[in-house]
Amino acid sequence: MIINILKIQAMVDPTRLLVGYDRRVSPYYVSRRPVSVNLSIPYLQLTNLIEDEQSASWLYAISMKWQDPRLIYNPIDYENDTIYLPAQLLWTPRFSVYNSMETRRLFEGFENDVEIEPNGVITLRIIQFTKAVCEVQVERLPFDTQYCGLEITYPLQVDKYYALHGIIDRRADCRGNSEYEMINVTIQNKFYALENFPGDIIFKEVTFTAQLKRKTFYFIVVIIIPSVLVSSFTVTGILLPAAHEAGSDLFQVGMSAMLSLSITLSVVADTIPRTAKVPLIACFVLCCLGTVAAAVALGLALIQLKKRSIKRGCLPAIFYVMAFSLPPTKKSEKDNGTKESLSMRKVISRLYMISFTLLQLILIASLVVFFSYSWKTQVRGKRLFTSDIMAEVGNSNVGNLAS
Repeated sequence: MIINILKIQAMVDPTRLLVGYDRRVSPYYVSRRPVSVNLSIPYLQLTNLIEDEQSASWLYAISMKWQDPRLIYNPIDYENDTIYLPAQLLWTPRFSVYNSMETRRLFEGFENDVEIEPNGVITLRIIQFTKAVCEVQVERLPFDTQYCGLEITYPLQVDKYYALHGIIDRRADCRGNSEYEMINVTIQNKFYALENFPGDIIFKEVTFTAQLKRKTFYFIVVIIIPSVLVSSFTVTGILLPAAHEAGSDLFQVGMSAMLSLSITLSVVADTIPRTAKVPLIACFVLCCLGTVAAAVALGLALIQLKKRSIKRGCLPAIFYVMAFSLPPTKKSEKDNGTKESLSMRKVISRLYMISFTLLQLILIASLVVFFSYSWKTQVRGKRLFTSDIMAEVGNSNVGNLAS
């Protein structure tokens, strides 16, 4: 009975598959065909995107599938079980994330297992953290959409020996973070040649690009709403007829408002990279700043106009036209000076009201133009899958492994 148990254990011992196997040798030297490695990302998590550093940090899992003809076996010899062995015992594909500034493999020192199918197809999954370069476009901030990703290749073996193929994992879990929502992920399989190599030597590259849409709630609550309220109330306090008659230091009111808007603008400046392009949200805050400055200038000009009109007893005809009023004739001036004085006050009040209405309309128009950028989002590239629905693209490569 003990002998029979030992025989059964010998039959199902998976290490028998490695007898005569050399992990240093690529499967290419056995089959004389390029080692085709199907590469997918079943899990992708954006941990951070720093605009001024032009970088994005990712936590992700990589799944690699390839065929090694030395590991083909009869499943009956192993009781129809799939074989799992430590990855350190086998030849595994090499790759590098060449747009990476920092890459760490999680669970360093922990041995990953590979899954070996009867046809010699091997599956290896690893988890990595990568801080990669990402060119951030801030023109439409905060309604911007960023395209960041991972560029994976192995620039030491040409496609004659080794080829990477990016494929879709239909069960992929793709997530953004608290600031960005992951809308879409695209996969590109590209060829390239290096300058120091002959032109007929081609390398393969797989690029996973994530479409990230910014969540605008923070910027609207922290920047847009305060800027609109400060600008609107400042214009009201300076130019509304009922407010200016109460008397106030217009210059002090305007400077206080511009100081608060400048602080708001500094918050935006700390978020974006130092580029020559001004983001949309900065343009809006500058528009509010300009509106407040215009309100102060108009308020001071109208005060001077009021003082001169009282001193001279008349207004230039142009101001009557601007106030949609008829200028007085010389005969009416001689007949009734009191009536003329009331007419001048009415014209000045109308000028205040027109200035107030005009600047408020400018604020409303700026707000409408600002939010109009949120109505349309430009999608770059072909849509391959989202975090909810995935298309079957590239699955043909999986079938080619066993052929």
